[in-house]
Amino acid sequence: MSYFRKVIYSFLITVIISSLFSLIANYQLLITEPPPAVLSQWKTVDVVARVGGYEVDSLTGWSSPFAEIDLNSPGLARKTTADENGFFGFYSIPLPDNPVELCLIAQDTNQLPSFPVCLPPPPQNRNIQIENVLLSPTVSLDNSKIHIGETVKASGMTFPKSSIQVYLFSEKKLNFWEKIINFFKNIKSFIVKIPIYETVSNENGYFEFSLPAGFASQNRLFITSTFSPSLSQSPKSNSLSFQIMSFRELLIKFLSNLFSQVKIRLPKINDPVFIILVELLVLALLFLIPLLKKKKEKATVVYKPACNINILSWPKVMRF
Repeated sequence: MSYFRKVIYSFLITVIISSLFSLIANYQLLITEPPPAVLSQWKTVDVVARVGGYEVDSLTGWSSPFAEIDLNSPGLARKTTADENGFFGFYSIPLPDNPVELCLIAQDTNQLPSFPVCLPPPPQNRNIQIENVLLSPTVSLDNSKIHIGETVKASGMTFPKSSIQVYLFSEKKLNFWEKIINFFKNIKSFIVKIPIYETVSNENGYFEFSLPAGFASQNRLFITSTFSPSLSQSPKSNSLSFQIMSFRELLIKFLSNLFSQVKIRLPKINDPVFIILVELLVLALLFLIPLLKKKKEKATVVYKPACNINILSWPKVMRF
């Protein structure tokens, strides 16, 4: 038994001594100065860098309720939908190294686009927030050509319960003598009313109005709206054109369509429809000839040198 005890004690002493030598060797290795190549790798270097570029933290604004809003810029395309009040927002918009303008377009629930609103390029050295961007209203016309006495209906969408301002530019169609006089006097006559009409959108942002057609003219129309909380005016809508046609223009258009139909059916001489078209064309010519004669006689009387009539005296004309 004593022999085995000696063996165990010897083994334990050997293990303890080996462990002590191993610890001493490791400690000397740690405190030994490393070679120069290793020292050069251990030198501290301060690195200052930004992870990712600058950005627009938020871009918010107002449009018509539930409109689809597109944000576009070179290398950037975002889309969102306005809520029931017309509020929309874009968040965490990354900016390139050289920011350019950001353009917004709204498409209302009737698929009508608004006039683009482009914001100037954001600054390059910081994050920013853009708030309360007002997008332009959308508007459409039910007809682009009407005749005197009719009305043209316009409708569109904008902020809910907001005031709508309608702007109309009308250019009167001059007769032959008026064109000659204006040519020599270098005058162009316009009727301009700014604004000519105001209305209010409903709780859904929808509005509509009608414009009368009092005389033959070429017209351009656009609208703006006022955002109620801040009383700020929106950018203008798309400009729309419509034409008020005189009776003569309508008659010429009718004869042109009738003649085109006759020309199409000309090879079929025995066609009953062709015969009816020819009869209508003859009747229209018989009706037009007396009308032109009457117009000529009337023009002869009106434009006699002894007759003191101002041919440019029509209501509310601004000449410039």
